[in-house]
Amino acid sequence: MKQLTSILCSILLLNACASHTDIQFDCSGLTKTQALRYNKNTHRFMQHDSKMVRTYGLAVTSRPETLFLRACTSLPTQTNSQIFKQVSVTSPGYYGIHGFLHCTHRSDEPSYQIYQIFIDWAKQPLPLREKTLAQTNEKIRSLNCPNSGAKHNEPAWYVENEQHGQTPVLVSNARDRILLNGIFANRTIAIDLETAQYISRHIQQYFEGTK
Repeated sequence: MKQLTSILCSILLLNACASHTDIQFDCSGLTKTQALRYNKNTHRFMQHDSKMVRTYGLAVTSRPETLFLRACTSLPTQTNSQIFKQVSVTSPGYYGIHGFLHCTHRSDEPSYQIYQIFIDWAKQPLPLREKTLAQTNEKIRSLNCPNSGAKHNEPAWYVENEQHGQTPVLVSNARDRILLNGIFANRTIAIDLETAQYISRHIQQYFEGTK
């Protein structure tokens, strides 16, 4: 009984400490775009994956996923007057329209630069992209998102050339929480150059206060 009481007291103390550091946000929808479904095992868009097409049909595998950009601004408190902004990039999953958290970018850290790194890499010809692939992924890993649905030992995003058409893509490692280690962990989304430019532009405009 004494041990149980001690554990309960410890939990209450930890919760009390955590309540002082809670940050409240004013949030709103920023914009949305689309990304194609992707198979990490075959390195192909699902619409180009023959096994996926046979199993689910071309109509399903070709259907894009909606990417939501949710913008939030922190609210000042009595203990913390610092204000920062953040943008979460999500897509639908088991837990609803924000089931996959691909990345949360904060204005006081550099992870939003991931998209520009991909953009610069994607504009190169294929031979140069292949040559700089590992180096580019190291840069992205060093700017890793402070919060994402990827496993703790994986970067939130990585770049590669899609195997069907050699399209440069930025691939998400985010997983739905209920399928974290499941058989569907290889199924994700990938964004192309145009989509990355769209996301990067809107995040920067929001952080700079022009949107």
